Amino acid sequence: MTDPTHAFKVPGKGRWYRHPITGEEWPSVTNVLDTSVAKQALVPWAAKETAAAAWRLLPRMVALSRKPGTDCEKRRVGDRCGDCRFCLTSEIKQAHIAARDAAADLGTRVHDQAEAKVLGRPIVADPDAEPFVRALLTFWTHFGVNPAEDYVMTEATVINRRVGYAGTLDALLYLDWPDGRYLTLIDYKSSQTRAADSVYPENGLQVSALAKAEAVLLDDGTEEPCPRLERLAILNLREDDYALIPMPVAGTPEDAFAAFVGALRNATYLHRCYGIKPERVTPQSQKAA
Repeated sequence: MTDPTHAFKVPGKGRWYRHPITGEEWPSVTNVLDTSVAKQALVPWAAKETAAAAWRLLPRMVALSRKPGTDCEKRRVGDRCGDCRFCLTSEIKQAHIAARDAAADLGTRVHDQAEAKVLGRPIVADPDAEPFVRALLTFWTHFGVNPAEDYVMTEATVINRRVGYAGTLDALLYLDWPDGRYLTLIDYKSSQTRAADSVYPENGLQVSALAKAEAVLLDDGTEEPCPRLERLAILNLREDDYALIPMPVAGTPEDAFAAFVGALRNATYLHRCYGIKPERVTPQSQKAA
């Protein structure tokens, strides 16, 4: 799963989708949530990653503390030496970004392999992603899922014109729940650190928004109606475990969708503000002078 077919990125405004025929544009579901939902755990997580990088690089820090400084601070990034106090400090400050990007890359590879498994395509060996794929296969076994028969769609772009957003759903399948068999929207979440039974509150907003989509946007720009969904869930994939978590964790899907619509309004306004240069008010006395 690379970027979805119709997706593109706008600097400062995140991922958007463009209809290849009509030219309509919509913000992505994750874009809306990234813009509007405060992620309280990010600051302490970033601090932890930065501290870990400092300890990991301690020998270099000690060695460089005894060297004279350089003018790397004034140079372009590509022209910096990479081995001075300024460069090492920059490396430590970027540690949380590198960790975030590595986790995102792993998540993409897990999604790629999951999609290939569903569609029966060959899979390129990926030792880091394979444990998560095994967790998916275990889920299939435990819940009696036959991907060839039970999956309705995978990695599908969906749109909601009336409200004004688009997104990509991971999986839509018929699944046996304790109280019956239901058409279920599932979003895969992989992590090397979080417990299998942990979710974020905004996960409910995400899947509720995808479930309220009006149409599936195919690669050629044609559209099909979205089927009526009966259950929503997060499927947490871990290296040695999995957990199917019904969504949302509180209230109903309608409650979660109403919250998403509010987040969309907030994101729309913030996107409008991006790039606008503030204007200073000049006192009348200065104008007269």
